[in-house]
Amino acid sequence: MMKWQRVLFFIVASLLVLSACTPQPSLEDDINAGVKKVIDSDGGATGNGLLRMSYVASNFKWDRLYIFPPYTTKKAMNKCLGFEWEGLSSGMDDDQYKYLVFVKGDEVVRTVKHHRNKGDFDPISKGLTPNTAVFLANKNKEGNWELKPAGSADIGN
Repeated sequence: MMKWQRVLFFIVASLLVLSACTPQPSLEDDINAGVKKVIDSDGGATGNGLLRMSYVASNFKWDRLYIFPPYTTKKAMNKCLGFEWEGLSSGMDDDQYKYLVFVKGDEVVRTVKHHRNKGDFDPISKGLTPNTAVFLANKNKEGNWELKPAGSADIGN
């Protein structure tokens, strides 16, 4: 009987280790997939045309989302966040990326360096809550997809 318990324990432990080692999609991958779904829906053809960040960023707790454009200084970032954040000291000097910063209280809990060719988010300096971080995709005159907060007055222009 003791031998079977050891075998069972070994099997269960092995399965737990394997499941923990299985790569999970990153937040960046999840955001890219969500943006692609919204873009592919083209305003609702195959979906509702909305990207709800609370659905995409659901595996951790956050209460504010900020989106910073390239060349945002650390001082300007800290002013928007309302606290000193030492996390991002470089990398804000590339035109191809926007920086999504998820905050819980006075702590940055996750960041994503999002390539603008996968959907260009409008900068958000006042922060959006999980309830208000809802984006619509709109193709601009150059044919690039822009993601604007659903409450933005200039959607569709």
